[in-house]
Amino acid sequence: MNMFKLFIVLLPFLAFNLQAQTPYQDDEVNFYVQDNPTNESLEQVNFLLCIMDNMMADKFVGYGNYLVDIHEKKCEQDASDSQVESEQKAATATSANDKKNATESSDTGGSSNGADNIATPMIMNTQRADTSSAQTSTFWAMLTEEVETEDGVSRIERPEMTVKGQATVTQSPSNLVPYGELDMSFNYEITKAFQNGPQQIPAGTNAGGARLITNADGVQFYDLMMGGVPARVKTVFQDAAKTKVAGIFYWATYIEISENWVPVALVNQFSLDESQKVYCLKFVNAYTVDWSTLNSAGEPTLSSYTPTGSDGIQTGENCFSTDKADAKRTVHRYGVYNSDGSRLALTGTGAFPMETTITVNSEQRKAHAWANFFNIHIDDRDRAHVNSDTVWTKRMLSGESGTPPTYKIETSNTRLEKVTIETLSLADLHKLSFETWIEGDNGSYWGTELQSLGFPAENAEYKGTYDKDTNGGTWTFTHKITHSSGYTETDITDIVFTNANWVNTVKKVYGAGQSWQHTYVRNMWMWSPDTRQSYNIEKNSFENPTSNTTSNGIITRKYENVTPANFPAELKCVERCPTQTLIEATYTNAVSNAGSNASATVASPYSSDNWQYLTSAGGGYQAGDYFEGILGTNVKTYTKTGINYTDGTTANGGILGIPSSITDPENQLKTTKYFMPWNGGNTNSELTRYRLHSGKLVLPDDLAKLDCPRQDENDSNSAYRSTHPVFNASDTRYCMAAFYDRSLPAAKQVTSWYQMAWGPNYWDKQNFLVDQATNQYVTFAEPKTLYYTVWDEAKYGTDRGKKITLRYEGFGELHGIPGQVIDTRDGSIVGQYVSNWMPYHRYVNRFIMEPSVGNVEPTVSDKDGNVYKIKALEGDEWLAIKNSARGTLTYTGAINESDLPSSSSLKNHISGADAIGDPPTQLYGGGNSVVIHGECVYAGLPCTAP
Repeated sequence: MNMFKLFIVLLPFLAFNLQAQTPYQDDEVNFYVQDNPTNESLEQVNFLLCIMDNMMADKFVGYGNYLVDIHEKKCEQDASDSQVESEQKAATATSANDKKNATESSDTGGSSNGADNIATPMIMNTQRADTSSAQTSTFWAMLTEEVETEDGVSRIERPEMTVKGQATVTQSPSNLVPYGELDMSFNYEITKAFQNGPQQIPAGTNAGGARLITNADGVQFYDLMMGGVPARVKTVFQDAAKTKVAGIFYWATYIEISENWVPVALVNQFSLDESQKVYCLKFVNAYTVDWSTLNSAGEPTLSSYTPTGSDGIQTGENCFSTDKADAKRTVHRYGVYNSDGSRLALTGTGAFPMETTITVNSEQRKAHAWANFFNIHIDDRDRAHVNSDTVWTKRMLSGESGTPPTYKIETSNTRLEKVTIETLSLADLHKLSFETWIEGDNGSYWGTELQSLGFPAENAEYKGTYDKDTNGGTWTFTHKITHSSGYTETDITDIVFTNANWVNTVKKVYGAGQSWQHTYVRNMWMWSPDTRQSYNIEKNSFENPTSNTTSNGIITRKYENVTPANFPAELKCVERCPTQTLIEATYTNAVSNAGSNASATVASPYSSDNWQYLTSAGGGYQAGDYFEGILGTNVKTYTKTGINYTDGTTANGGILGIPSSITDPENQLKTTKYFMPWNGGNTNSELTRYRLHSGKLVLPDDLAKLDCPRQDENDSNSAYRSTHPVFNASDTRYCMAAFYDRSLPAAKQVTSWYQMAWGPNYWDKQNFLVDQATNQYVTFAEPKTLYYTVWDEAKYGTDRGKKITLRYEGFGELHGIPGQVIDTRDGSIVGQYVSNWMPYHRYVNRFIMEPSVGNVEPTVSDKDGNVYKIKALEGDEWLAIKNSARGTLTYTGAINESDLPSSSSLKNHISGADAIGDPPTQLYGGGNSVVIHGECVYAGLPCTAP
């Protein structure tokens, strides 16, 4: 295991004569050791090194100044706030209902993040006299301003600046010089004035700098940025074989003193022995940091601090294993490859970057966007400066030539998706884990039958597995799940039954002796933590477990984005139907009330006529009681108008959508909420700032299929099976059975429908790309479903042999591996869920797709049986504690606090002898980007073969 990512990505500035192989062989693999003070002390330099690594300096030696598009997010090593939030959400389901609701739509919009692909422009110039000479690169990295807003208050997270620097490589890495000989230095020049607390920081300010030196002795690094704790690192080799490394470094943290959070610089020594696979860390000193008083070098004042034992500072020595087998590991990115080693490409238009020129404060600059299957992401700082008339130009990718196409972005208030029923066999769920809610209480409708099957006389959630190979299909439930004190699994006496047991036991006969007599076998709804999907097992699936036909298979849903060219002219809403008049009232009242009552309750945006709940009493039922059926006269019609839909009401011209006056939902809507419009408005609240959903919408030709069940399904004039307590018997009414009841004739089943959603945030709206040459909407490649079978080996525990469904969204974007929560302090497994997410919790893969014990490479397959290679490209590792190694390693060499580098080592590339000037304007390739984050895209040398 490589301990420090710095040592993995040291710049490939020197050109090597390597034999080009396939991407499967050549694609780089990087794992970063998380929550490690030594690594975190090098975070900024690793960020810059990653950026420079992807500027392809070795390829452009002698080509002069050239422009590169860099994706900063891809070079950030720590889990982002959004990533941690996503992990927390995935790991804190509190009930079976939470899990079910999480699978009811495709609202997540895919797993790839458009923000990760927003480009930052950077310039590089690399020179080298000959192959035996040193290689020097000069670079300018133009970093944009980042503003964070919380509770209506904005602050500068990062000022606009240009990183100016040089790097000289005089020797490439070797056994004698493991990190090569590199001298890299840079400075941060503020290019836009900003307010830093009470102080105004003018443009042109030198906000600090850094210097990294590597040689045969080791590594030293110093980094000082305005407002931060100086980063200071010094390492030395302790043996001739270069397998033992020791060092000393500063590490920044915060502690609470007198109810104030105070920055602290911790000084630690470390020692690493590759042969013993041990890394140890030893406390040396601690200082509080005071930026109000600076020394002559611009460094903050440091005051000695003695840890109290209750401040979270670990003193003494702590040791960890660097053996990969001991570490907890998770993978963020996998590569998927064809049998010839080339990268697997999706069919259709792939994701691509775009740019346009905008004017901000009388200055012109580039705005950037990323377009893919899920949406079009515009850089946050640019969004207010573009509109539907803005013309965007595609950034050409490798292998593309000709005139770059141009596009306009059209935005719809409505996110419309098509849902299509697909089926798989019960046997496809072999060995997966499931969780299901069983209503076995004596008073429950199915209590007697479920008790006969072996469940206790109570309503509870259970966890178990399915085995297709035992007795025609066997279910074994081994745990009871409770949520009263957080997610808890309790061992129970195994409850075991076969498919046949379920069919013959959990059933009821209706209409005995009548012409319409029929037997109903209860469905078994369940949720799998392995696939994060829900499944509804019906009678035919129990009886035909190997069949995936329409009548026998388990229903799953395929979600498709719908482009305006394919928008249906008209859609019918029967259940869960908002109207624009009600939407306007809901959100107008929410904004009005939020100022005085942040959690005010407002009227529902949904029509009360479009729910299967009674709005008035009758037939022994009360208003608010459930009873199937919605009057045909209450069906709502949504009609296409341009790229939106109208419901015919007067508000906003009837065009469905959240009022455009809401531009800051967090502050305008706060935590206001609405209730669903039944039971007097006291049931099921939703926050107004969350996305608003319609029910299932059908084409006009499918509406008749929703006709409620009749005594004779072949006679549309026969009486309804149930007598409605309020509606007239002759009134047409619609039910939802056609969406799920496969006992109905095929002609009365609905196998595809549409769903609409609206929201107050910009990401709630759907953007479409219009090709200006053809005036047609761009259709992007859809994600591809792939399958992975876990190796049938003991190390994989209950996952061994499982077939897992994955979603491939393009290179590096393979998603769907089940996870679990670990405690990063000691690497222990917390469980599938936690009730109280802590900062040291991480949601990680339950297993890694890796070679088998027999060294067989892992593969995935598609529904047609095509097999693809896979390779882990990037991820995180957490070292296992090994305090038995305390006292076994030495801390020798120049690793005392007095040996740490200081500000005197910095160069000044902004002014003086080492200045490199402003970013050049004459660029190779006509000023266009010739590299996009590690990919050579210029239609000429050196990107194309000579």
